Amino acid sequence: MRTLVTSIQGRQSQFLILQTNDIANQLNLWNYELFQHIQPVEYVNNVLTKDPEMFPNLDLFIKRFEIV
Repeated sequence: MRTLVTSIQGRQSQFLILQTNDIANQLNLWNYELFQHIQPVEYVNNVLTKDPEMFPNLDLFIKRFEIV
């Protein structure tokens, strides 16, 4: 395990002591949770209407990857 020592107002960040594989696994679980709620009709609505209210789960999934 590789630990980066940083402090935020005198406290060590717990995020930086996690295993990279553990972080990747948790991100994949989160992405899958979002993905499994997308209904097939949402893809069609996205192409035909471009109205996010017609494909709320797909819109949420897309926005998830736009987070910086």
